[in-house]
Amino acid sequence: MKDLPYFLLLVKKNVVLWTIITTGSFTSVNLKTIDHDFWTDQYLQIKDYSLNNNEKFNDIWITLTDVSTIVSFRSTSAKYLEDTKYYFDRDVPVAGRNPYSISDEKVTEMSKKLGAFDIGLEMPVNITVRHSSVYGYSIDLTLYKKGWMNKIDTTKE
Repeated sequence: MKDLPYFLLLVKKNVVLWTIITTGSFTSVNLKTIDHDFWTDQYLQIKDYSLNNNEKFNDIWITLTDVSTIVSFRSTSAKYLEDTKYYFDRDVPVAGRNPYSISDEKVTEMSKKLGAFDIGLEMPVNITVRHSSVYGYSIDLTLYKKGWMNKIDTTKE
């Protein structure tokens, strides 16, 4: 593992997030002083959360399954999508999607799939930075668990 990009270094230094990521569990962290809601036993919303003075998020959604951990940082700031080179040491072209409608509301989406990053765990983290006209900006970290394909591909028995 080489030096981590700025954003991943912030995540790794954050005791609450790093503990959830490395244990795959919410029970290993103390959430008493953090504004949060459990939507299910596998789905946690952390509200109004900062990684440092400059990196603040409206909320962070964390989903734990038997095949992956997904951490989605939600923000109103375009800076993460506009400057992926600074935050992730990578830049790729923006991929857009054709607009579509939900309940007569036009939805536009764009994203940058930054690929896999070695963060020192069994499996790399895959990162996508995106914008939706409905949901705003997000940084999505997907960490698959080792052997995850065996758990979802039951046709190969």
